[in-house]
Amino acid sequence: MSALRFYEEVGLLQPSHRVGGRRRYENGSLRRLAIIGLFQDAGFTLSEIARLLNGGAPQRRHFRELAEHKLTELDARIHRAQAAAELLGDAMRCPCRSFEECDLVNDRMDRQLEESPASLPATRLPRGE
Repeated sequence: MSALRFYEEVGLLQPSHRVGGRRRYENGSLRRLAIIGLFQDAGFTLSEIARLLNGGAPQRRHFRELAEHKLTELDARIHRAQAAAELLGDAMRCPCRSFEECDLVNDRMDRQLEESPASLPATRLPRGE
C-alpha cells in the first residue's frame, strides 16, 4: 500500500480524485503532505499528527503539549547520542589491548553503576549455559 493511500485511510489526507486512472491531489493536499512530512521529521507519530491536524480549535494548545514532550524526548536522545559519540571517540584513541584492562571503560562502567544501575541493559546467557 502506498503512503498516500494509507494517509487517506487513516484520515490524514482527503481522498484524491482520479483523472485517467491516476490520482490527482489539490494544492491543499500537497501542502498537507508537506506538513505531515515536517511533523514526521520532528518525531511525531502518525496518530499524533492526525490529532494535531484533525483536532479543531484546541489544536494549538495540544501542539504545545505534544511539542514540549517531544523536546524532552529529543533532548534525552541527543544526550545519549553525544555520550555515545564521546565514548566511541575515546575508545578509538585508547591504547589498551582489552576492554577489561581499560581505565576509560572501567571508569564509565563505575559511573553508570553509580548513576542508574536500573538503566543497564539486561544480559542473556547463551542457551545451554
